Amino acid sequence: MLTHPTSLRRTTRIAALMLAVLLVGATAPTTAAPPAPAAPPTSITWDAQPKIITNPARENFPSVAVDANNNTHIAYVAQPTPTSNWEIRYTNNVGGAFNTTGTVIDSVGTTATAVPPAILAAGPNNVLHLVYVLFGIDNVVYYRQSTNNGQTWTSRVPVSGGNKSAAPNLFVDSAGNAHIVWINDQCGGSIYNVFYRVRLANGTFSNISKPKDECGVFQNRPQIAIANGKPQVAFARDTSGNSEIYYARLEGTQWVNQNISQSPGISSQNPAIASDSGNNLFVAWDENAGSHEIFFKASFDGGLTWSSPNNLTNNVGISTAPYVTWSAVSQRAYVVWQDQNNIVSSPEEIWEREFDPASRVTSDAFQISKTSGASRAPSMALGPGHADVAWHDNTSSVYQLYDLGGQIVDGGGGGGGCTGTLDLDNGASQTRNSTLQGKITPSCRDGGAPDMKQISVDAPISSVTTPAPVAYNANPTIDAPTAGCDHTVYVRLIQNNSVGTPFQDTIKVDSHIDASTLAANPHMLGLPPSYNQIGLNDAYVNGVGGASNGAPNYTRDRLFFLGVNDAGDCTGLTSFSVLGSLSAPISTNGYASAIALPGDSSPVAHTITIIISDTIGNQQPYTSALIYDPADTDPLDTVTNTLGLPVLDMSKNPVVTGPASATSIIVTLNFSNISVTDNLYGKQGENLPDGKQFWGIWVANSPTDVLSNSQTLNWTPIQIPSPDLTFSVQWSLFSGLSNPQDRRAGDYFVYVRFLDGAGNPSAAALKAQITLAPNFSVPTSYVPAIQR
Repeated sequence: MLTHPTSLRRTTRIAALMLAVLLVGATAPTTAAPPAPAAPPTSITWDAQPKIITNPARENFPSVAVDANNNTHIAYVAQPTPTSNWEIRYTNNVGGAFNTTGTVIDSVGTTATAVPPAILAAGPNNVLHLVYVLFGIDNVVYYRQSTNNGQTWTSRVPVSGGNKSAAPNLFVDSAGNAHIVWINDQCGGSIYNVFYRVRLANGTFSNISKPKDECGVFQNRPQIAIANGKPQVAFARDTSGNSEIYYARLEGTQWVNQNISQSPGISSQNPAIASDSGNNLFVAWDENAGSHEIFFKASFDGGLTWSSPNNLTNNVGISTAPYVTWSAVSQRAYVVWQDQNNIVSSPEEIWEREFDPASRVTSDAFQISKTSGASRAPSMALGPGHADVAWHDNTSSVYQLYDLGGQIVDGGGGGGGCTGTLDLDNGASQTRNSTLQGKITPSCRDGGAPDMKQISVDAPISSVTTPAPVAYNANPTIDAPTAGCDHTVYVRLIQNNSVGTPFQDTIKVDSHIDASTLAANPHMLGLPPSYNQIGLNDAYVNGVGGASNGAPNYTRDRLFFLGVNDAGDCTGLTSFSVLGSLSAPISTNGYASAIALPGDSSPVAHTITIIISDTIGNQQPYTSALIYDPADTDPLDTVTNTLGLPVLDMSKNPVVTGPASATSIIVTLNFSNISVTDNLYGKQGENLPDGKQFWGIWVANSPTDVLSNSQTLNWTPIQIPSPDLTFSVQWSLFSGLSNPQDRRAGDYFVYVRFLDGAGNPSAAALKAQITLAPNFSVPTSYVPAIQR
């Protein structure tokens, strides 16, 4: 089974490294040269954010091509369900946006073992060329093409022989010939060799040849380019577990080859090759000397001699899966790869560097992907003005394809002006400062300095006048927008009216806390499902207890409900503290519990100050007030009093009545002569006069006449939005009766107490008797209704 090496993520910048210009024929790897005096300016203005271009099925291993019209085309593999066959799919943005479902090209096996499964290239006249393996079926390499932007495809044509094939690669030359390489188990015993064949523009195929014919050695991952009209192939060659990167060139009818990694005892793998179609060749690979790193070599004489190897990465994490391509517009070679950076086993990110063969130095590394998941298997393509990188990423659980586009600008092949690099807040990846301090390091071709600059935040610089140029200074101050987290600052330098290539830096700005808090009555209905009220007294026995509902800003206990949730904080919440009560961490699901009410036991409004902290060190107080209204306002008194309870004025002859006989369990309770006064509720902003100072009623049913404080009663709180002398409530005679024997025709006794905002019930209770007639009706649902 062919496997694709995993790799990991980089979160910090990689210093620019100079490619050694000393050419060698065949030498051992050398230590990387010191950083160049000035890295070449970048030649791509990348879009601010990548796009997810596929649907929720599992999508992997994109192969991207950009045509002469700067349209992006992508072939990939998808698995619609975890048990279904994989499919070769295709999508493009010719119409302005990618078709996220894609077009099914072919159905293949149930296990994606042949990596990469499909390779796409755009040739002359925007003809699309596709090679892929029917892995898990016949394991043959097939070729197809499309002349109408992927709307239709020719029938598949076999390229390889009958033995098991894998790992195809493709390059289309200027005449429209498709040069194809792959590996095949023709030798037997799973000893694969590299094979080469051309699908000519006239539809015929050349003979098959082998760049290095050796059945005793395993060869893998061939990559192909064309230089000086000659096929140029890089592949991994394994002898006794010591894999080397080999280069092969077709001279007439003979292949010549050489070992270009020259790393005995070290596993070199996953090669990539590109060419400027002339004498310049570029090869990158992954070298495993305990920690995988990306190495790079160039040849400036058509592959006769090669530069010393140069490690483009140097960290403890795995750097792998390099991909190399060339732009005729910028005259640059580009390397993309996946990288863990300095945290072993962390998710990978995609990074990119440029190599300028004129100056023979590389650019600083640019982080293409910035997601929370693993970004893997990058593919890059360049058109006349458009750059594109695609990869697969599991941020949204299953792997999806991500795509980042950019504009190719003149990076040094002509024109004037200056470019440079920008560091925000000393290169930090995140900051608490809403005002950013920038540092511009200019690079001007004439060695001079810029005189003007353009700076744009979160929008690429669109023209030489937008935004308006201002006088140059190397340390600009930039105000970050208050909305959003990740902000990209774009800079373009101007020297003597000559405009340079834009460059940019991105930073996460988190200058405040984004959280939601709730400090409320711990007995109140509507609190989060995760909140457990165990331990709170919502029963009523012998004058003790209260209702399981009430006003949000009251509590009858020295407790209150605290809910804290992340409301999109840029760096995430970590903890909270309540002055005078509790400090605790905030988990991913937030915090929901009843905690101690700050302050003393006075029955007054208690100020609650919640201080929330996030991971970057921001703190913010959230202040609210909760009124402590206990049933007993003097809890130290040995004799229980009821100063904290609402008082029903029995001298007004209050009554509750219902129908003497009912044919439905739903009845209307009518209240009259109601006058309730409370020590706190109604006086704390509710503006309720004496007699109307109650939040609601507490109602219970019984099939027998019992005392109003009987343990057999199950009480239900009902809010009365507008307390008054008279009102009506619809009520179910079955409410609170869990015993089926109690739910029958006959007499029912309804008991009612009055509640304040804290859920404290009045000591006095009203009672009504209702007879439920035989053959009574039971509605399928019941919601209490309040009537005036």
